[in-house]
Amino acid sequence: MKKTSRLLADAMKPILDKIELGKTAPWNFTASDGTVITGKMCLSPDFDPNKKYPLIVYYYGGTTPTTRGIGIPYCAQLFASRDYIVYVIQPSGTIAFGQEFSAHHVNAWRKRTTNDIIEGTKLFCKAHSFVNTKQIGCIGASYGGFMTQYLQTQNDIFAAAVSHASISDVTSYCEEGYWGYSYNAIAAADSYFWKNPKLFTKQGSLFNIDKINTPLLLLHGTVDTYVPIGESIQLFNALKI
Repeated sequence: MKKTSRLLADAMKPILDKIELGKTAPWNFTASDGTVITGKMCLSPDFDPNKKYPLIVYYYGGTTPTTRGIGIPYCAQLFASRDYIVYVIQPSGTIAFGQEFSAHHVNAWRKRTTNDIIEGTKLFCKAHSFVNTKQIGCIGASYGGFMTQYLQTQNDIFAAAVSHASISDVTSYCEEGYWGYSYNAIAAADSYFWKNPKLFTKQGSLFNIDKINTPLLLLHGTVDTYVPIGESIQLFNALKI
């Protein structure tokens, strides 16, 4: 019997039908430490080089490279269709760029990665006069959300930030379930709370909350088993104090 398939539903069709794809192009830079950081930019479909556009900076979750896929939750083309310029950066620690590059993630817990994002964003704006530097936003999910929060404690270049399913405290994340425990066994190899307390406290946004002044949107699933929702709740409550 011949097998056939039939599309029952396409939840993305109403959105994709409204999208006119914009031009994408690689955009790489050499960081101050000499490391080459790759990325790409996505322009608005009706791009006019004489106009000023708001910029969205987007980066990985869980050190997995950010793809060009149009079905991912945060699609560069979707943002570009709304008249944004999108800068997608693959910062230090991203896998698939060689062992040495991915190892930058180990025992760093976003510090080096954050430096790459800040430096890359500043250089991107300097190289592209069509960016409105007063309207820069950043967005990330999971480990990317973790970086989003920490970025706000280290600079004031972002006008708004979106943190999705993020870790706010490394210690609680590592002790809240198998995923945090197993992930941190590699991300913080041979480091423990009592041996390196700074890594587990000062590297998290919860212990730097007094430095967050940027409007920050927290998104989190109520049954998230990878990053428990308590990570966002504790940051939200602390921000209200």
